[in-house]
Amino acid sequence: MAPRKDEAGRFKQLIDMMRDLSIDPDPGTSAKLYRDTMRKLYGDLGLISISRRGVGPNQYRVIRIFHDKQIESDAFPNREDESRVAPIESGGIIGQIISEERVTVIRDLNVPTDPVLGTDLSPYRSMIATPVFDGGRALNWVIFLSTKADAFTSREVESQILQANLLGGMSNSKRAAKELLEATAFIHHEVDEIASIQRGLLPAPLPAVPGLELAAIHESFDRAGGDYYDVFPIGPIDEQSSNDHEGWWGILIADASGHGPSAAVVVTMLSTLIYTRVHKAQGPGAMLEYLNRHIATKPIHSSFVTAFLMYYCPESRLVRYACAGHNPPLLRSNGEARWLDAVGSFPLGIDRGAWYEEAEVQLQPGDTLLLYTDGITEAKALSGEFFGEERLEHAILNGHASAPDLIDTIRGHVRTHLLGQRPTDDQTMVAMRVL
Repeated sequence: MAPRKDEAGRFKQLIDMMRDLSIDPDPGTSAKLYRDTMRKLYGDLGLISISRRGVGPNQYRVIRIFHDKQIESDAFPNREDESRVAPIESGGIIGQIISEERVTVIRDLNVPTDPVLGTDLSPYRSMIATPVFDGGRALNWVIFLSTKADAFTSREVESQILQANLLGGMSNSKRAAKELLEATAFIHHEVDEIASIQRGLLPAPLPAVPGLELAAIHESFDRAGGDYYDVFPIGPIDEQSSNDHEGWWGILIADASGHGPSAAVVVTMLSTLIYTRVHKAQGPGAMLEYLNRHIATKPIHSSFVTAFLMYYCPESRLVRYACAGHNPPLLRSNGEARWLDAVGSFPLGIDRGAWYEEAEVQLQPGDTLLLYTDGITEAKALSGEFFGEERLEHAILNGHASAPDLIDTIRGHVRTHLLGQRPTDDQTMVAMRVL
C-alpha cells in the first residue's frame, strides 16, 4: 500500500536522514543533520545540546546552540564546541532542568537573559528538554526551542523523547567508535615507534668480518617482535689473543618469549646489556651468564629469552659457542649437515644462577653455518604440520653456496610450506659462509 502524497515526502526525508546518520561518523554533524530534518518536518526550531560527561554534580557543558533560521544572526550566532573543551557551567535555567532526570516542557518560556546562556533564549516561547540516557544515567540533554508559545503537543513531546534518546544512543556509539579509532591509531603509532627502534638495533648493513660472507633476514609477524640478531667485534678474549684488528667477533641470535611490544622491550634491554659487556666477557658462556643474571633480576611479565652466542676467530676459523635454550644452528660441511648442539642450558631469565658451558668447532673454507629462530622450523601449514628440522636440513644441503642464496632458498621453502598463510611467529635467519 503506497503512502499518501503528503506522507510520502515526510517519509522520504526521514529515510534519507536515517541513511545519512548511518554513514556519518561524527556526532556533531549527526546532530545538525537531525536538527535540519526536524526543521523541515516540524518547522523552524532552535536546538541546544548539553553534556554532563566528566563533570561534577549540577555542572554541565553547553556543546552546541543552533538557532531558529529566522533568528540566527550576528546577535544570535550558532555555536559548537567539542565536549572536552567546552567550559564547565553551573546554574541558570539549564542547571534547574538537569537537577532531575525528567522531561521538562515549558509552554510559556520567558527568559530575557540567563547567567550562562545570556540572551540566547530571549526569542523563544516554548521549550522541550529531554534527558538522553547512557548506561542508565542522563549524561546528555537535547533541548528544542520554538518561537511560538505552547508550540508542542503531547504527541510531539512523546516523539521528541524517543527521537532524542535514539539520536543520543547513536551519537554515543559514534563517539565511542571515534575514541576507539583514535586510541587504536595512537597505539599503532607507538608500536610502530617501538618497531622502528627495534629495527635500528639490528646491524644494517652487516659488518665485514674477515674471511666470512654474511647474510641475514628478520621478518616480524607483528609490528614489533621478539627476534633479534647481531654481529659485533669483541677484540681479544684472553691474555693469549692477538691485539690486532682481526680479533674475535660475536654472532648472536635470540628470541624473546611472546610477541609485540613487550617482547621488543626485552630485546632492547638485551642489546643494551650486550654492549655494556662486549669487551669484558671471557667467552660466550660468560657473556650469557652475565645477560641471564640481569634479565632474571628484572623480568618483564615473566619473560625469558632463548639465545645462541658464538665467538668467531677469523685467523684460526675457530668457533666457541654457548646456548641458552635456543634452536641449535645447522652446519653444512663437506656435503653433510650437523647440529651444533654439544652444549645447552636454560633460556635467559629463568634461573639466575644458570651456568652456560662452551663448546668449540673448527670451521673450514666452504663451510656454511645457519642460525635461525623457531619461527622457521615451527612455520605451520594448513594441515597443521610444522616446517620442521628435516626440511631445514634438506634445504641447507641442497641450497646454493653463498650465504644470501641460502637465506633466499630457505625463505622460499618456508613460504611454499605455508601456502600463502600469514606466519604466526617472527622469522629470523643469519647465514655465514667461510671463504
